[in-house]
Amino acid sequence: MSDTVKPDERGILRLYALDLPPGQASGFGTEPLAAALGVPRLDPGQVERIRLADLEEIGLAGYLAEGWGVAPETIDRAALERRTPESGIVFLVRSRAFEGRPATLEPRPPVRALGRFAEPGLRLEGPPMPEVESARPGSAPPPPEAEETDVPAPPGEPVRERFRPDRETYIRDHLWIAALGMVGATLVLYLMGNGEPWVGAIAALLAVAVRGTYLLSEEMGHVWELTESALRGPGGRHVPLAAIRAVRTLGSAVQIVTTAGDKHLIKFQAEPKRVRARIAAAAGHAP
Repeated sequence: MSDTVKPDERGILRLYALDLPPGQASGFGTEPLAAALGVPRLDPGQVERIRLADLEEIGLAGYLAEGWGVAPETIDRAALERRTPESGIVFLVRSRAFEGRPATLEPRPPVRALGRFAEPGLRLEGPPMPEVESARPGSAPPPPEAEETDVPAPPGEPVRERFRPDRETYIRDHLWIAALGMVGATLVLYLMGNGEPWVGAIAALLAVAVRGTYLLSEEMGHVWELTESALRGPGGRHVPLAAIRAVRTLGSAVQIVTTAGDKHLIKFQAEPKRVRARIAAAAGHAP
């Protein structure tokens, strides 16, 4: 059964099984998934590759309900468990993965549709996918697109904390980058026999200054929010707490690593160790 993606679609979660032997599934990622669905490309940041073994006792149905806020009564748990693939791999694809392009999805082997669901507060339109009940329409209209500076939490799920980039940290990091670039450029020109190696230092300083100034307003708008069940970030990023495998600090940034291997950076934090500790505690990891 085909499935249509509308140009203005948002808030729909599509679930696909990967029917491959376990030994052949490791190299199957976003690009082959797009080819199997018949679309030119998918935004990798909006596609989650899920190993069912990593979900442990929560299971796929529990992950949809607790990690993504899908109404439990709209999930046919028995059907999901009956139709999970031998490879143990499923893909969760958000509406934003199609980047606003309309498409008719006709999954081809080894990809198989498992279901279509709605994120909290959104309305699911169109017929359900085979064998799995889709999310039922709600009475409220879809909310407007969220600004990147404040990504709203699902209804009834308050924001526990917001992690905003720090302007002074941004400037300090760029000063360090400029210093390293100046030394490196000067050394390269010196080793090349240039009679005026100091020119490299000036060029590196100007390049970092121009780039830093140009990106300042954009980077300052990249705010992450911690809710009861997930981390939500700019560009519609959504990282369920149940899917977080590791939380690390990288300089002034905090790196989030998911069970599917995806990595996200919360950059330019004034207190990266505190941010790491907050996220790790919320995800149930040791601080």
